[in-house]
Amino acid sequence: MKKIHCISILFTLLYRTAHLAPAPEPFQPSCQPTEPCWPTSQEWQTFNQSVSGRLIPVTHPGRSCYIKDFNTASCLEYQAEAYLVSYRTNQVALPLYSQWEHCGESALVCPSIPVVNLVPQLLGVCMAGNLPTYAVDAKDHNDIVQSVLFAKNHHLAINIKNTGHDVIGRSLSPNSLTIWTHHMDSLHVEKQFQPEQCQTSSYHGPALVMEAGVTTGQAFDAADAASMTVVGPFLRTIGAAGGWLQGSGYGPLTNTFGVGSDQALQFRIVLADGSVVVANECQNQDLFWALRGGGAGTFGKSMDNNKKKIKSAKRRSPFRCCDRSHRQTAPPGNPYARCSIKGAFSGPTQHLTGLGRASRTLGRRWLLTKDAAHTSIHTFIDAIKPHVIINLISEREYSSFNDFYAENHIARDSLAGFGFAIGTRLMTRPVFATAESREHMVDTFIEGMKRKKPLEVISPDVIVTVNTPIRDDGGQTSYSPRWRKEGLWLMDYATIWPQGTPNTLAHEYNQEIARVAEKLGTVTPGGPIAYSNEAEYTLPNFETAYWGDNYPRLLEIKNKYDPTSLFRCWKCVGWTEEMAAKDPKFKCYKTL
Repeated sequence: MKKIHCISILFTLLYRTAHLAPAPEPFQPSCQPTEPCWPTSQEWQTFNQSVSGRLIPVTHPGRSCYIKDFNTASCLEYQAEAYLVSYRTNQVALPLYSQWEHCGESALVCPSIPVVNLVPQLLGVCMAGNLPTYAVDAKDHNDIVQSVLFAKNHHLAINIKNTGHDVIGRSLSPNSLTIWTHHMDSLHVEKQFQPEQCQTSSYHGPALVMEAGVTTGQAFDAADAASMTVVGPFLRTIGAAGGWLQGSGYGPLTNTFGVGSDQALQFRIVLADGSVVVANECQNQDLFWALRGGGAGTFGKSMDNNKKKIKSAKRRSPFRCCDRSHRQTAPPGNPYARCSIKGAFSGPTQHLTGLGRASRTLGRRWLLTKDAAHTSIHTFIDAIKPHVIINLISEREYSSFNDFYAENHIARDSLAGFGFAIGTRLMTRPVFATAESREHMVDTFIEGMKRKKPLEVISPDVIVTVNTPIRDDGGQTSYSPRWRKEGLWLMDYATIWPQGTPNTLAHEYNQEIARVAEKLGTVTPGGPIAYSNEAEYTLPNFETAYWGDNYPRLLEIKNKYDPTSLFRCWKCVGWTEEMAAKDPKFKCYKTL
């Protein structure tokens, strides 16, 4: 069994300029429907023809339950499936998390009552003010090129969306144009990849070439069919070729083979002037570096993506904690979290890739031998069982990573359509240097669980081992260098709340997650480090938290290729407080 190396032929949306980076042009807010710059009906029609009729008006599917837009079949489907990931990821108008659908009008998006005798809802209003006006259901390169040119010429806000997993809401905005890549989902294996225009290359071997809409599940299945394995995120429904990879991208194989950005071999870039360039180790090296960790939405949208080769081996199964009642000798606070942290900071248990939430899978380094895997998990169990009752569900070998993944991760894809907030902080090696520093980290983490505000659902005790064995002495990736050099655990606080929760209370939930995450970040010497794909939208000093010392160079590259900041997104490279205050694209963040 082999692993595929990540070739990353990604269609990214950028603006080509001269080799010397000019100063960024003055910021210009995105055009609104009431302004002269907004396209006329005829211009929209002409644009639709240029994308082969794939321009679609974006409306919330819940409108089908209201008298003006009533449709029996659509309404019944929406009411039955609105809380399923499988439904939401196939809807251009729906993000995974409901707070990104509305714009402060109501916390209950498109409220509807069950259809009785096919009678539509007569009262109430379907509110979804954070949705784009139009979307292009992109199927090929031309659709992306034409969309970029049209948005640029009319100063339109532009969004890039595949499945809508972005927890910071970057894939939607009001009065905008969305490039929807979800149906660009072809993929194939190249048995011997050679980067374009490279006489010699640092990598020789197979690669998985994926279009922008390919999901993790599709990538894993295709790789497995070719007796290979690819690095990907934890959930099968997350896009494998876009924001996850460009935002560093951790997953169950990170501490064995590295993060997603480590896998990238080549990007194919659609520039904002409509031209296409290739970025790899031999050409456009600055773009190649920026795309390997510089974050999603700023440097564009992936088109094709390939993964690096790895070999595979049989693996012992993880265990899941299904019974974690506390013994009388349990320590104060949250005994399971406290014991989990203390029992997994060093020695054989360093191979663990996930600890925490009830019934959440505990993974181990993929290439461990059978005996080493057994020692790893039982060392952890022995460390915490004096205080926590824990059941080992199963322990067996898998013939491939995909078999393990399918059995242990698919069930976590099931529900969505609720409000969600998360705050992440990376715990570095200095935090674990002494017993005193470890105890301080544990105390701080446990204190954050107490929360000042009562939250609907609390999931605060996640620990994921994210230390990567991939060296980067030449600085070939652009996510925070501290992640690679110092990173050991990624810890988060998260909460969800149901639709219908008052906006004031949802705001308090967001603020409380931000408060406890910020407090946890003070534990790390040298300042907090956060994961750009999973962080609170209010994160202060995001530039250094996400990218550390790499941010100035990333900003220079951003200004070189996109001086007008056509591709702007919330707290991405080049984002400013002025944009937040003046650009209508970001107005809905003010209502959260």
